[in-house]
Amino acid sequence: MKILSTGYAEPRERAPRLAMLDDFDGDPNGFPHGQAVESVLLSHSNLTPDQIQRMQNEPPQADLTKLIKQDKLDFLTAFRTMTARNLAGFYGATAQNLRTIVQEQPTVQVISQSQGETTARQLEMIFDGVVNNQAFRDGVGQALGQPGASAAQVCQGLLAEADAVAGKDPLVQKARQEYQLAAREAYQHGLTYVVAAGNHGDFARQLESLGVEASPSAFRNILVCDYATVVGANDPQGRESSLNSPHSGIEVRALGEEIAWHSEDGQSGVNSGTSFATPIVAGQILRELDSNPALTPFQLENKLAGLDSYQVDQGQALATSNGQSLLGDGQLESYIADQIGPGFITDLTSSDALQMAQAHQDSTFFGLPGTKDHEFQLVRMAPNLDGKRQLEVDTWFKQGHHVLQAVAENGVWTHFHEELHLDKAREQQIQSAGA
Repeated sequence: MKILSTGYAEPRERAPRLAMLDDFDGDPNGFPHGQAVESVLLSHSNLTPDQIQRMQNEPPQADLTKLIKQDKLDFLTAFRTMTARNLAGFYGATAQNLRTIVQEQPTVQVISQSQGETTARQLEMIFDGVVNNQAFRDGVGQALGQPGASAAQVCQGLLAEADAVAGKDPLVQKARQEYQLAAREAYQHGLTYVVAAGNHGDFARQLESLGVEASPSAFRNILVCDYATVVGANDPQGRESSLNSPHSGIEVRALGEEIAWHSEDGQSGVNSGTSFATPIVAGQILRELDSNPALTPFQLENKLAGLDSYQVDQGQALATSNGQSLLGDGQLESYIADQIGPGFITDLTSSDALQMAQAHQDSTFFGLPGTKDHEFQLVRMAPNLDGKRQLEVDTWFKQGHHVLQAVAENGVWTHFHEELHLDKAREQQIQSAGA
């Protein structure tokens, strides 16, 4: 029986370089996930065990059967409750460990977490019953208000319920904010935080074969945020692995299939998953820091992603590798604006942008198509972690990706922050396609 869900999984190391968040107690099947992941890290880095701080990160999982039988909840209420507790618990445990590392482990440079939680996993836990047990499926369909529903309709309904809990449940919203605040604090302290993208590829294809249309966020690790580097897996030939979760926001990839591991208690195996790609990337980050200790988390993530990336705040300017510059003025650089066509937000001092600043909507999301397939713009308005309304304009163009953020104050946009990510590989692909 697990007696520890968060905190130090071992005595505090004196001067660790990396903190690993994982389950070091094992699971009922005896698979030592944390120890296996640590073994991969040790074999793909120059670290020694005393330079790794183990942090137990395994909050209790809500049990759907107990919620129904012991707590006397109807199925739908139990499913919603299970989803809320699992998501909030995982956010909360991770936030607590991140804060502990920041406050108590000043020598840590990298945080590696080969774990994740998704709304789709809440369905996955009962998927076999939905597909193969007619009586169970009929009962769930009845609970969803769809008597006689097919397996696909039941799955669709349960995914919608889980997504609704993730987006609206107060317990989950509060826990998500606590997590993101803790991740931001780690980022601001110069800690590079890497998380696994997840292995829902096969499950996503199963659902698709049934005709289920999952939301883009259903398979995305809830830990994905602006302050974490998301790691996906490659196969042994260097191609993107089919096990990767779709729409997972992968930023960096490493070998994640057929990885050998050997734990200190004599167990061993060969396994696949983004869990094993993540420590490999963590080792790469440490090697980069050995060469240049001044690299920031932003620089490290984009260096490993193969991007030339720059960021500036309001009034700052930087020369960029494409012979242009990035200026923090709330405008798209002219060479970007000139090539993307009409219909885009290019200047936050324009009348359209000022109307957005004066509007009362707290959250919007929409896309604007460009004149070519590779041109696209996403505009998001939502409260930021400090409770202020923030605008983010993401613009994709032939050479890369531009990010513009601003905060609404007194009906105008202010506090501009801009990023530019130049992607030569993407540009070459577009040129090869004749776009």
